[in-house]
Amino acid sequence: MVFQTDGAPDAKTPATRSLADAAETHPNLFFSFVAFGDPENKAFDYLRKLRTGNTAHFLAGETPRELTDKELYEGILAAWRPEPSPAAP
Repeated sequence: MVFQTDGAPDAKTPATRSLADAAETHPNLFFSFVAFGDPENKAFDYLRKLRTGNTAHFLAGETPRELTDKELYEGILAAWRPEPSPAAP
């Protein structure tokens, strides 16, 4: 699941708990946060510190339209890797 954001959530504790709950109840669900704006913005500290195992973030910067499609998708998917499918009998 991809979320676009320009900062931290208003309610950080409930957001973090919801992501942690999703990691437990839906282990195949992955959240990738794409942040638009100044990568040094303190509002992105929440994403930098988020450690739930089912999340990652990509700081697309202040001029995301300058990214190539490849750069954008590689940034979004860098931390996500699907589980290998079980071998067919």
